[in-house]
Amino acid sequence: MPILRHRLILRHRLHQRAGAAELVMAWMSVPDLSVHASVQRYEHLHTTPTGAVVRFTSGDFTADLAVDADGFVVDYPQLARRITGR
Repeated sequence: MPILRHRLILRHRLHQRAGAAELVMAWMSVPDLSVHASVQRYEHLHTTPTGAVVRFTSGDFTADLAVDADGFVVDYPQLARRITGR
């Protein structure tokens, strides 16, 4: 979920500066409610005029997330894109 990525990007200031963070997260499967570990990596790739691009990797999945200057995800390829009001 894009909103959950924001907290991790913000905590490690990956929207503002170069660096990377590798974290072990937990997720729960339904309906058996078993808990699983998930290694996730976030890496600042480069800044943009409006924020930055942060690479998210988990297992064999990778996505380059566009974030704004506040670290909020504005484009999560093939999943979500922030819309703006008129």
